[in-house]
Amino acid sequence: MATFQLFQSSGQHWYRLRADNGEIVQSSEGYTSKAACENGIQRVKANCQPQRFRSFLESGQYGFNHVAANCESSAATRSTPPSRPAAGPANR
Repeated sequence: MATFQLFQSSGQHWYRLRADNGEIVQSSEGYTSKAACENGIQRVKANCQPQRFRSFLESGQYGFNHVAANCESSAATRSTPPSRPAAGPANR
């Protein structure tokens, strides 16, 4: 099962979502506190609905953005080669 990893860098708190194979499939924005970052993870888990994901092809790489209820992108994947499309949402 995919897992969320919390980390801190440059005074900000971030999360990454890692697939079972260890690949990072989603990275967050920077948050000012650990609690806010954890809240961001909970929002992603609560809002993982297929209609909230927008896939893209950019520079020969596939990925997806998770679109929040306010229509802003709340997280994005790292791009993956065309032979390996980005993993879909986890922890539904």
